[in-house]
Amino acid sequence: MPVYKYLGTYGGLLALGSVIYSIAYATFVFGALRASRSIHNKLVDSILGTTLRWLDTVPTSRVIARATTDLRSIDGPLSGLFSDLVELGVSIICKFVAVIYMSPIFVFPGIAVTSIGWWLGQLYIASQLSVKREMSNTRAPVLGHFNASISGLSTSLFSFFLGVDRH
Repeated sequence: MPVYKYLGTYGGLLALGSVIYSIAYATFVFGALRASRSIHNKLVDSILGTTLRWLDTVPTSRVIARATTDLRSIDGPLSGLFSDLVELGVSIICKFVAVIYMSPIFVFPGIAVTSIGWWLGQLYIASQLSVKREMSNTRAPVLGHFNASISGLSTSLFSFFLGVDRH
């Protein structure tokens, strides 16, 4: 029994798998950075390229609250969640194909479960948009009050130093 041959083959497959995984992970990280940079640029261009009327009617604190929330959700867990989605999606598809290959009758329940999952996902996305809007609207007054306080502080300090007798 050629033990060294089997161990060598197994070790080679492990090394090859590690190299492929490392290349895929590096590609994923650089792709996530490139996508994040592109989304940031589009967000800043859309805010700065808007009409002056919109900038006059929408409070700056609301724009800042919404932009920081969106950027945090993009830069934070989104790329990791997408990686998990791809990994689990490929795993589910492989298992589904194996089950269909062994007993084709399960194709109809699989399609039904997939359709229900897709519909629930679309419902969640639609409700999440209004929740994000409400969250940014509730955070905006806090930022607006902080901005007004800082503006008032500089005015107060300026008037205080003008009133000080410097003799």
